[in-house]
Amino acid sequence: MHYRASIKNLTEYDPILINYTFVSSSLDFSQQGKFSGIIEKSFMIEIDQELEYQSVFLPFEFQFNPNNDYNTVRFLLKENRNHDMKKNVPKNIQIDRYNETYKHTFKDPGYFEWDAEANEYDAVSLEYSDKQYDTLVITPKRQQNIKIKLTNSPSLKIEYLYKENTVLVINEENLLNYEHLRSQRDKDINLSKHECTFGAFRSDSEYYNSYTQSEMFFERENYIFGPQSIGLDIKFMGITNLYGIPEHPGSLRLLQTWDRELEPYRLFNIDAFEHSVSNNDPLYGSIPFMLGVTKDYSIGVFNNNPSDTDVDIKYDQDDSLTHWIMETGDLDFIVFIEDSPANVMKAYTDLTGTIELPLLSSLGYHQSRWSYESSLDVLNINENFKKNEIPVDFFWLDLDYTNDKKFFTWMESAFPNDTDLLFKLDQDGKKNLVTNIDPNMKLHYYISEKIRESGLALKDAKMKDFISDSWSGESLWLDFLKTEESQQLWEEFYKQFLKSATDSGLSNHHAWNNMNEPSLFKKFERTLPLNVLHNDGFEHRSVHNLYGKAMHEATFNALKVAYKNNKRPFVLSRSFFAGSQRTAASWIGDNFATWEHLRNSIPMILNNGLAGMPNTGADVAGFYGNPDKELLVRWYQLAVLYPFFRAHAHLDTNRREPYLLLDKDPIYGNLVKESIQLRYKLLNYIYNEFEKSSLTGEPIMKPLLWKNYDSSTEVFMIEDQFYLGNLLIKPVTTPNCNTIDMYFPESNDLYYNFNKLDEKIEFDKDSTNRHVNIDVDIHSIPIFIEGGSMIYLKERTRRSSSAMKFDNYTLIIAPDKKGTVKKTQIYYDDGETYDYKKSDRYVKSLMSFEDNVLIIDNIVSNMSCTPQYIEKIIVLNPCNENEHKVIENLEIPVFESTTSNLP
Repeated sequence: MHYRASIKNLTEYDPILINYTFVSSSLDFSQQGKFSGIIEKSFMIEIDQELEYQSVFLPFEFQFNPNNDYNTVRFLLKENRNHDMKKNVPKNIQIDRYNETYKHTFKDPGYFEWDAEANEYDAVSLEYSDKQYDTLVITPKRQQNIKIKLTNSPSLKIEYLYKENTVLVINEENLLNYEHLRSQRDKDINLSKHECTFGAFRSDSEYYNSYTQSEMFFERENYIFGPQSIGLDIKFMGITNLYGIPEHPGSLRLLQTWDRELEPYRLFNIDAFEHSVSNNDPLYGSIPFMLGVTKDYSIGVFNNNPSDTDVDIKYDQDDSLTHWIMETGDLDFIVFIEDSPANVMKAYTDLTGTIELPLLSSLGYHQSRWSYESSLDVLNINENFKKNEIPVDFFWLDLDYTNDKKFFTWMESAFPNDTDLLFKLDQDGKKNLVTNIDPNMKLHYYISEKIRESGLALKDAKMKDFISDSWSGESLWLDFLKTEESQQLWEEFYKQFLKSATDSGLSNHHAWNNMNEPSLFKKFERTLPLNVLHNDGFEHRSVHNLYGKAMHEATFNALKVAYKNNKRPFVLSRSFFAGSQRTAASWIGDNFATWEHLRNSIPMILNNGLAGMPNTGADVAGFYGNPDKELLVRWYQLAVLYPFFRAHAHLDTNRREPYLLLDKDPIYGNLVKESIQLRYKLLNYIYNEFEKSSLTGEPIMKPLLWKNYDSSTEVFMIEDQFYLGNLLIKPVTTPNCNTIDMYFPESNDLYYNFNKLDEKIEFDKDSTNRHVNIDVDIHSIPIFIEGGSMIYLKERTRRSSSAMKFDNYTLIIAPDKKGTVKKTQIYYDDGETYDYKKSDRYVKSLMSFEDNVLIIDNIVSNMSCTPQYIEKIIVLNPCNENEHKVIENLEIPVFESTTSNLP
């Protein structure tokens, strides 16, 4: 990493050497919804063997949520800069630190803006401890449950109070440091005793040596702006369970790294070639959002900074201490304090956005590998799926479909007519095709030439087009952070690429943005040098983690334009950042066909969901290697419950399309087939979970703590079970397994076996041991229905999700011990267009059950063209003496309010 940073070590703080205080005379409360002032950084330096003090003045702001719905507070700390302070910087280079991350991460960049006509003095109330303002307490009038307390003794401390209790503290350990502007000439004299010059103006690392430079072509990077990292400590009071900050292998609950052999959690999007699951190394995406959960409250912290970041974690008996270091940028730190993790997620996604409702078909099964060889290969695979009655919705093409690895082209010998391929897939159940578009554009063809002519290519440190080696060979990269101009050019590329299909009325061609960390060859850490310049004049080190997000968002918007803003695009991105959830799905990258990687997929997907990125999956059944048949079956049995469900494999692996296993081993092949069919039975139920997530930001796959944070301490550590709606799932992740220990949370006292509906697990109110040994065999994994809930299915086997569109529902009613069922939402729309937004064309009803009466309360009904009915009801019996009851040949509408007495 390239940090100069912050405090050299975590030794006892010495205020004589460095100190931060807010300047009481600078405080300004005149602006609506915020208060501002100056923080003074004073530090001792040595000049000519004499000690003297210097000061730097850093403007700060606290901004408050203009609505009264969430306890959301933004803390900004900046540095005043101008070209006179560093005259050697070219005029086309921005002197300011990059401060526009919010334009990418916030759903609405004006989120914290207040009504200018409101009473300007009505934002906050103030309390002072004395005339010198050594302590200042601020209460935002629209969030009465929170207060912000600033203290200047001995150094600045910022406390967040919730319901009068301190729940979060910044700088209690005095690790705040904000590296200020300095020139290379005076780098030694303009330096506090707590700072160092290592890597200040060029990359210093043990990796840069004669071997790496000669053999791997690594080059040292010079940094125009010099050192500008930020460090601070954040303590979660009363919380010892932290989650989030993906993407890392390892565990659901974040590991302690402080004073341990583990490295700090690093947030740095990188091509993690053949990554391990036994550490916490950085992977392809990053979201600097951390969630702390305890019984009485939950806290989210969002460090809105896309530069290389380290996070150290230390758990104490009652609190959790974290130390954050960012390589550059402004400090833009947002805190969410609520009663529950669900409310924190609502607040966080109210700011950064939720998922859009995806294509219903995108929740079906995706068949991919690197790489299918031709149109005939794809069509032959599709025929085999149909012949063997295995549903599928998407086929994928990796980069070998292109002409000589030139993106937005086709290899005409193998794919002579892409429109014909798309037409044939569309005719067979409206199936879809996805093509891979990486960000590296090969030199000397019309795409790269247009990028060059536009002036929108990334620049090197000398402001020339940056050129380097990647999958396409010598390539250049479009600067997607030059948003409007790059978006327009990207739209032109996609319009031309899709023109033949769109002219034919087809809209079943979608996008995969891979290698967009971005991934390079023969460069340090296989990514862009940190001194590459974006066209706005910022060093890449300021925006590294934003690049992939900016690319996939441009792709999403380009597809919307190509499809005339009517068809919902599907975009998969390997790299992501906060806000990516609005326009892309993700997956956890190039995993291995091993049991360890199967197990690791669960906590990784769960943590993505806890950071607002719920539409995530894993390559089934491992990208590298050839799984044995047991592992293959177990992976499919789990993956049908992932939010995103795609099989994908390396070009060196054996072909493993599901129908091939049917020929080799019918028993195991049928288990895979039945798993995929289960996904389609549950497809509309899963779609309903996506609809709820699109409104609330809640995960699709939920950890046990989500529902049980206030009733059990054990759930905070469990990472091999999860909820999907009202299904409780325990995947089998070890070979030759006959029994499995499953935990049944305290939130429910009755669980029905989804695989054997007459089997139940019951507890009385005094039960203390909620662990049960469950017998398992190769035919299924443990799935239980929570008592007091309903599950709905579409039971007919079809060739795709579109072919199921008019099928009716089977409803499983699983009463609690009192015989009642809580309200259950059932939602559907056309699954393809934006009509659900534009004209409320959808159906949403709430179903409940009591005294043998099914009640459907319709909320919205505007889909008369696709009426849906419940044709079969299975009523489970909470008592032991009787079996479940099946009621068939029904025609109960779900699109209108009805009351049905069941026989």
